[in-house]
Amino acid sequence: MELVLEAGHTHVYPGLRGFLRGPDPTATGAAGDTCRIDFADGSVAFGTLGPGSGEAWELEVSPYVTAAGTRIPVKRWRVGLERESDGRTAFRILGRLG
Repeated sequence: MELVLEAGHTHVYPGLRGFLRGPDPTATGAAGDTCRIDFADGSVAFGTLGPGSGEAWELEVSPYVTAAGTRIPVKRWRVGLERESDGRTAFRILGRLG
């Protein structure tokens, strides 16, 4: 099953919250799993999600184009993952990585 991040916005930014669909990387200990990022405007990007430093994870998002035509370059982010009471795994973008 494919790992999907439901971003709920047109791009990734610090503070963005969303949910994961697919295998929970915190349970599988996945390192550098490829993922798909589904944005609210229907645009899609691909990337990798893997363990980072401490409890944070690292997300690298490949270049993509928003539905409005804005070109977004490759970016790397620090991500927090948390299991919700309903069993879903939520993510929050903690900050940008260099």
